[in-house]
Amino acid sequence: VSIEGKLNYQLLELVLRKLLEKHEIFRTSFQTLKGMNIPLQVIHEATNISNLSINTHNLIGIEFQKQNAEIENIFQQQHLKTFDWKSDFFLDLQLVTLSDCNHVLLIAIPAICADTVSIHNLVEEISRLYTAYLHEQELSEETLQYADIAAWQNELFEEEGEEGEVGRKFWQNQNISNLVINKLVSEKYSPSKLIFQPKFISINLNHNTFANTKALANQEGVSISTVLMACWQILLSRLTGQSEMTIAMCCDGRNYDELKSAIGLLAKYIPVGVDLSANSKFSEIIKHLEENINEIQQWQDSFNWEEFVDINETNAESSLFLPFAFDFNSQSVKYFADDVSFCISKQYACIDKFKVKLSCQERDNSLSAELHYDASLFEKENIENLAIQLNTLLSSAINNPANAISQLE
Repeated sequence: VSIEGKLNYQLLELVLRKLLEKHEIFRTSFQTLKGMNIPLQVIHEATNISNLSINTHNLIGIEFQKQNAEIENIFQQQHLKTFDWKSDFFLDLQLVTLSDCNHVLLIAIPAICADTVSIHNLVEEISRLYTAYLHEQELSEETLQYADIAAWQNELFEEEGEEGEVGRKFWQNQNISNLVINKLVSEKYSPSKLIFQPKFISINLNHNTFANTKALANQEGVSISTVLMACWQILLSRLTGQSEMTIAMCCDGRNYDELKSAIGLLAKYIPVGVDLSANSKFSEIIKHLEENINEIQQWQDSFNWEEFVDINETNAESSLFLPFAFDFNSQSVKYFADDVSFCISKQYACIDKFKVKLSCQERDNSLSAELHYDASLFEKENIENLAIQLNTLLSSAINNPANAISQLE
């Protein structure tokens, strides 16, 4: 999180302590009792908040490139951090001072406690609390706790009412069998007990690509994310020889207004398929995909992977493994607390296992994309080739949307 302006260190520390006090999820450990497969949430009292540690790094006077290198080093260290699930609270904090009016706050949270939307909600709340403390304002609002949301979701899955039955039937009618058999030629043979090793590479997208993608999306009445996801599915279809391609798309799990500001792991990957007949035009594909996505998002609360897998099976863990995935994020807001601003400058989130995932972000009138992959299954060179193929296909599709997908480069 980039912080610009004259920062009050004591005030920021007060804000971060308040966050731990407000949100139980940061004070929740996960205990697996004897004979249980799934851990329980155990919420700890806010008595240990005084022990909150914020590691500080003073880089004033160091040249710009070295500052960036050190920030990247800390970011990577936090990225690889392993949390103890039996700990009292989860929030690893590093504050880097670059100058009197320029700081970077690095926050690491385990994936079991937060998702991408949570990160943005957290930064917004930091700015709001900072403003309130700055002006000595009262904070009386109630906080929606993750444990309450989890209880509600469990009730939803057990619901026997009409809406619950309709939701279950909707997902039972979805064919996701082709989600679990996809395999790329470059995929390495692996034993069943393989350690997940997520890595990623950046895809070089120029400004014209973003402008043309946005123009096509507006012209066809679909979202930018739909255009990108369609290209990803078409490429995978070409490589696997499957005419119907289902991939796992990340949904934020916040269909209700009450959940928009919630902090916790609400997001989940949901299977989204589209028929990719060779003669179909790209412009037709993206419209069909947009319809599928809208319908699936409507029923995202009813989706449960366990409906498709017997969790008592020995290979249940591998059965829940997502081959190909997609996520898109367009939140890029600068929050102000008087003359101090807070803005996410870099983020990384991984809440589920996958083989290869296309991750895209729209911010500041530009588009960035990354290919995340399991390094235990793929060599970096294979993923770099995949990125080149995707870039070529995307360029061909947005410049020739009336072409049949079989004619795209």
